[in-house]
Amino acid sequence: MKKLLHIAALGFCLVTAQVQAQDEKVTQANKTPAKTMEEKKPKGTQQDKMKRCNAEAKGMKGDDRKTKMSACLKG
Repeated sequence: MKKLLHIAALGFCLVTAQVQAQDEKVTQANKTPAKTMEEKKPKGTQQDKMKRCNAEAKGMKGDDRKTKMSACLKG
């Protein structure tokens, strides 16, 4: 009877260790590096808008440039 109990306990330990190892693999696979998260940022951030609007308003001065930049950054 003791042998049966020991075999059952050993089997339980082995199954538990295997399940834990698989869980760690899944957890590690789901982690994403910081660069990947940054790459998923939506396009059209404020900095990108500024670059695009500056290119569009190149050569303009004064109130014309201000109006153009304001309209471009809003839309």
